Amino acid sequence: MNKKTKKKASDPVADQLRFEAQFYGDWYSESILSTYESDRAESDRSATPKPTKHSSASQHSPARARDTVGKSKH
Repeated sequence: MNKKTKKKASDPVADQLRFEAQFYGDWYSESILSTYESDRAESDRSATPKPTKHSSASQHSPARARDTVGKSKH
């Protein structure tokens, strides 16, 4: 009985570049593959939202409101 294993959804572009790098074995094909993979990893990292610090106190600062009270625009 064969067990079915779950295979990751692969990237067809990476698969093709990997095939060409192995088939041709030249520096150019390997360079294209490594550049593609590093760009993809970088874009995956930037796609994940990073927690940001939002402070409502800095947006609605009472000091800022006091600075504008009584000043004319002349």
